[in-house]
Amino acid sequence: VGLPSYKMRYRVVWRYTHGDTFDDPLEFTNLSLGSSVEEIGSNHPHVNPGVLAWANNSGTASPDVFYAFNLQQAAQVTISTDNDFRNFDTQLTLFDQSGNEVAFDDDGGTLGNSYGSIIQKGLAPGRYIVRVEGYDTEAGIFKLQICVAWPTSISYP
Repeated sequence: VGLPSYKMRYRVVWRYTHGDTFDDPLEFTNLSLGSSVEEIGSNHPHVNPGVLAWANNSGTASPDVFYAFNLQQAAQVTISTDNDFRNFDTQLTLFDQSGNEVAFDDDGGTLGNSYGSIIQKGLAPGRYIVRVEGYDTEAGIFKLQICVAWPTSISYP
């Protein structure tokens, strides 16, 4: 007598416990001249709302994901979702540690479809917060890249 065979599928869904708000961002910590970091993320609201879903706390109606980084010295910083990994229309907003908007970009990318966003800014030392969100209500997967280079000009927030 043969036993019935079963096929099982597993779906693992997870997300960080931080990043929902300006006051509780995902941390990149200290970035120095010549360094770069990247994060593959998602702002999808559709996975178990209230538990694993990202919320809309500011900006457009799209869910937000917040990241923080610190600069120990003045630097030229490039923040980008302008890459082939992104599958939706992103917007980037850069804030200083007090919550003042330092820079914003929507569709400034150069990959041909103009849905990627890029901020290039000379920044003074300090703590900065990046908000990644979608245009209107858009959500999906993105790769956030932050590159730090020698400053060409500096904005003092």
